[in-house]
Amino acid sequence: MATVSLYLDTRYERPDGLYLVKIKVSLPDHRNIQINTTIRITSNQWDKDRGRVIIHENKLDYNNRISYKLNQVGRIVLDMEQSGELYRSTPAETKKQIEEELGRVTSADNSFIDYLRKFTESKTKRSTRESYEMTLAKIDRYTNGASLRFESITFSWLTGFQKYMDDEGLSINSQSIMFRNIRSAFNQAINEDKADLNAYPFRKFKIRKESTRKRSLTIEQLRQFRDYDCEESQRQYRDIFMLTFYLAGINAVDLFGLKKIVNGCVEYRRAKTGRLYTIKVEPEAMEIIERYRGKNYLLNILDRYKDYRNYLHRLNKNLQEIGPVDIIKDKVGKMRKKAKTGLFPELSTYWARHTFATIAAGLDIPKETIAATLGHGGTDVTDIYIKFDQKKIDRCIRRVIDAVNGKTENHKI
Repeated sequence: MATVSLYLDTRYERPDGLYLVKIKVSLPDHRNIQINTTIRITSNQWDKDRGRVIIHENKLDYNNRISYKLNQVGRIVLDMEQSGELYRSTPAETKKQIEEELGRVTSADNSFIDYLRKFTESKTKRSTRESYEMTLAKIDRYTNGASLRFESITFSWLTGFQKYMDDEGLSINSQSIMFRNIRSAFNQAINEDKADLNAYPFRKFKIRKESTRKRSLTIEQLRQFRDYDCEESQRQYRDIFMLTFYLAGINAVDLFGLKKIVNGCVEYRRAKTGRLYTIKVEPEAMEIIERYRGKNYLLNILDRYKDYRNYLHRLNKNLQEIGPVDIIKDKVGKMRKKAKTGLFPELSTYWARHTFATIAAGLDIPKETIAATLGHGGTDVTDIYIKFDQKKIDRCIRRVIDAVNGKTENHKI
């Protein structure tokens, strides 16, 4: 009778000190064949007596994958033994048949990685697709590029993946994006009958959440930032932040993609929602726009940068550095090195949106008007309301800007 077992092949020392975990098939004629598992570990990470990986950050996942493959090899060998094929084949033929059968199982329609990759490719929105691509890359590093089946995505696997990301220093909110992407793909696979509902791991595994502090400036802080005597090289970045605020916290991707002003307004479809949106351009905003007029776009950002995100990174970095500057000595004693202390070291363009909303709420502007001004909502009723009541949005923007300017006139909303 044939038997299967696990062992660590330490016959050949590798430069990195890692050895392959292999499956040994002991044939009835006392000859053996070896099947690779693709798992590589050090000798002190292997429990010889129990045939398990120990003291390894991925031990839960590794042991799941090893057990799965061991069971598959055991099933194939048993089938060959019962059919008599095992006794008619040479060890080389037996090994080839086992590996071919394993290949058919692995390449079957339940490869999670293959499904996740196709699921990623189906995403039309660039930012969403890139989020899934990052998830794929993170899983690939965690598994060392090994294949991953739906049944491998267990509570234990998810827990191990979470620990791996914890150890990497990835924030809880970044991790939650990864897990939500995995869950979305898994849910869709169940809907398409490509994954077993009974094997759904997110019944037990709960995705952690980390509450984020609302990032906004008070009216006084915004005035301080707007009026601060910053360095000449920083003025454009401060201007773009204020323009973002004056246009009701418009998202960077939408701001830089604006083409023109029509009837005193900018009109665009929000990249995030696809909804048509109109903002009145107030004089404060127009003054900044005139300073940075572009050729192909309203602003000259995309005339200078192929990808707006390259500029956005530079923009946020400079916003965080606006503040007092100390001239200090360099290594040779010359007074030329600058030490910058930002007024608001965490500032980014997204703060403009939160700041606008916070100031509007402090002025007792109705929540539904603030939501409409920020482009929130999405129901048919809300859409009709926003189109019908554009003047309320215009008055909301003007009132918020007036509050920052120190004007107290009451604009009825």
